Amino acid sequence: TGLVEENIQVSLNGLEVLSNIEGFFSLYVPDFLNSYILNGHGDQFCTYNATINIPSDYSSNVFEHNFSISPAPELGEIRIMLTWGSNPVDMDSHLITPEIDSLSFHISYSNRGDSAIAPFVVLDLDDVDGFGPETITIKEIKTGIYKYYVHQYSNDGILKESKARVQIFDSPNCTGQDIYITAEGEGRYWKVFEINGESGDILVINQIVETEPEY
Repeated sequence: TGLVEENIQVSLNGLEVLSNIEGFFSLYVPDFLNSYILNGHGDQFCTYNATINIPSDYSSNVFEHNFSISPAPELGEIRIMLTWGSNPVDMDSHLITPEIDSLSFHISYSNRGDSAIAPFVVLDLDDVDGFGPETITIKEIKTGIYKYYVHQYSNDGILKESKARVQIFDSPNCTGQDIYITAEGEGRYWKVFEINGESGDILVINQIVETEPEY
């Protein structure tokens, strides 16, 4: 939704707390460990899971971690959620559809799509100030191949160091795929995955390239 969420149950290695009205949470731990397992749960939301690694040279007594949690897709939908770190500040999601009514559609910030008519895909949220989330929802999947990639739009930061993560949530159980950006390659484009609209199979590509993919 792009909104702060209250009463999300956050668990950190078994310690639990609820997010407040501003979407913030805080937990006290007596000693920093090398890593933590973080989970986020909420009614009608897909569960968030992540491993937080604390750098060995980290000296502060406060560690900040931002995360986004996706509303569960409605029956028949597929939601794609992009998140990343503070840099680059602007990353853009792109989805190329198969031919629908004899046309292929390119969904992005410049063409957000439509939920009621072709392409039956919507860019729900375009984030331009870091972290995300940026989400695309396939409202009604069609036969053919859907192709998803990410563009580093802003000039700050390096794409492979962005901590970018793409989560694919199917309905009704939020099953799907979790893809972390590769540390290999140079460029401003991240080819992430393809979905077979007929079978629902996901092909993970996870490649950084210098030129925009041609579809």
